[in-house]
Amino acid sequence: MAEPAHIEAFLRGVDAINRLDVEAALALTHPDGVFEPLRSQTEGAFIGEEGMRRFLADTADAFELFKATYTDLRDLGGERLIAIGSIRIRGRES
Repeated sequence: MAEPAHIEAFLRGVDAINRLDVEAALALTHPDGVFEPLRSQTEGAFIGEEGMRRFLADTADAFELFKATYTDLRDLGGERLIAIGSIRIRGRES
């Protein structure tokens, strides 16, 4: 059975971010979209295409390894989901 469209889009986005593929990530980024990964607590939210570009550039500069893996995706209906997983990172200076 095929995944709902919003879950497919989420998975494509995770794959693009894991690969630091700017063009693929931007293709899935809404101009007014707000991306709030954990680091947004200190850096602020990443908004729209420019925010996604900044997030990917900062990630590439700071991390030798960045890999998000989600082991549990739950469709909440109304094009919403919850994703439970982990992110493995290794800093360039580690």
